Amino acid sequence: MANFKDMRKQREAGKKFEQHKIIKKFLSSLPNKGSKSLYKSVLLKYFMFIDKNPDEYVKDIRKLENGDRIDALDQYENDIISYWSKLMDKNVPPGSISTRIGIIRVFFRDNNIQISSNIWAMIRKRGKGTRAVTKEIPVTQQMIKEILNRARNNNRRNYLIILLMWRTGMRNSEVVKLKKQDINFEEERIMIHQGKGRKDRWIPLDTVLGDLLAYHMGNMVLEERLFPITTAQVRNIVHKYQGCEYIKPHTFRHSFATHLLESGYDIRTIKNYRDIKMWRQL
Repeated sequence: MANFKDMRKQREAGKKFEQHKIIKKFLSSLPNKGSKSLYKSVLLKYFMFIDKNPDEYVKDIRKLENGDRIDALDQYENDIISYWSKLMDKNVPPGSISTRIGIIRVFFRDNNIQISSNIWAMIRKRGKGTRAVTKEIPVTQQMIKEILNRARNNNRRNYLIILLMWRTGMRNSEVVKLKKQDINFEEERIMIHQGKGRKDRWIPLDTVLGDLLAYHMGNMVLEERLFPITTAQVRNIVHKYQGCEYIKPHTFRHSFATHLLESGYDIRTIKNYRDIKMWRQL
């Protein structure tokens, strides 16, 4: 009886799910009934996992402003990786994972959302052979130093990007939007415009990082972005120097807070971090 009730709930959820405009449009474009059933089942599970309304979640990113477009793509890519990690954690067979991720990829592509090819390549690579640990975890200060050393010996710009994320806790999307005019060297702080929740905030800037940023900016004009690259390129930079651990840009934000805790700061102070002395402890 319990199984029957579960099946009935699933059918009802499926019927309600396919009434969403974006889902109905996508399913109607598929060639046969068998494909529609499979695609609907996979997408229903995906949207239940991320707990989002499909019609609100899927945006025409071509109409979004640059900053909003970057944030939207970041959200999509993070959700895909989180869902894939969950499938790996549950020991879902590789063939089934490949099918589900493939369907999700087709869905995004059909809605003109170009997820970075590096995301799909990483999933394919880590889906082969033994299960890889893909959860985002704070890394040790020693690991950070090793990553920074590899970057410094290879490319100074890449080194500065990684150092900036770790020393400030800035998000990937905030790094690529950072402009020369956002940095106040006299007051030793960086202004973040339209961060998460569309809120402005400022964060401290330590002397060492400030000197490196000043050298990097050189003769840039005030409105010029310090790093005119995409969030996908930042991810590629991090993966290039990550070593054996799975690391993405947001890992540095989490690790930044962890390392401050290890240095003796309490969580309330870190949540409202405005003290330049904290940076000098790392």
